[in-house]
Amino acid sequence: PMLWAGPVIDSAYRGRQWLHPGSQADIPATLLAQLQLPHKQFTWSRNLFNPYGKKYRYFGFDNGLIWEEEKGAFSFDADRNDYYWQQPPMAPDDSVIIRGKSYLQTLFQEYLDY
Repeated sequence: PMLWAGPVIDSAYRGRQWLHPGSQADIPATLLAQLQLPHKQFTWSRNLFNPYGKKYRYFGFDNGLIWEEEKGAFSFDADRNDYYWQQPPMAPDDSVIIRGKSYLQTLFQEYLDY
């Protein structure tokens, strides 16, 4: 959970509970959008208050990832080559798993290209 308070918050969002999934990477775009400042340079950050934005959450850890979206969620440990948590249970070629792995592969490729 994250609590935002004060006059920096657009009055349209004051007193509201926003249940969209996000991560710490989304804080820059969300905060800058509230301040009406550009945030395109933060390509891996999303404005969590954008009602049209994709709803997902990514967390990385040593040799693994957690991916969550509206259709499902999973955790993958590459050391064990195991999906040790899935909700609901899904096949390795499920679209939720493909999107999560694709996100991580694209993120890592950008890092390697840097």
